[in-house]
Amino acid sequence: MTGWLALDGYGFHEGYFHWPASVRRRSVPGWIPPGYARRAFDQGLGRSPWVVEGLDPGRVGAAIASFPESRRADLWAGVGLAATYAGGASGNALRSLKEQASRFADDLAQGCA
Repeated sequence: MTGWLALDGYGFHEGYFHWPASVRRRSVPGWIPPGYARRAFDQGLGRSPWVVEGLDPGRVGAAIASFPESRRADLWAGVGLAATYAGGASGNALRSLKEQASRFADDLAQGCA
């Protein structure tokens, strides 16, 4: 089913074009039901800090750390996907990103895969 991809894409859209509301205020549109739909949204939203924060692992880590812990695994998975497919980061930056992810490093790796 491709519906999850639409929610993932919408999450990225909101994080990229509506950064203050989606990331700084950590809001989720009310029409997205709880459960996997919100997880798909967060995976897409997680891709946006990699781009918006200019491939800076420290700033990406700080943005993700501002979210409730219950949302971080999916956000880190999104970061992993963005870092893998967007490219442009040095090996040192990618190692730093893994350090930033800390206990969510497996989620970051899942997104990379």
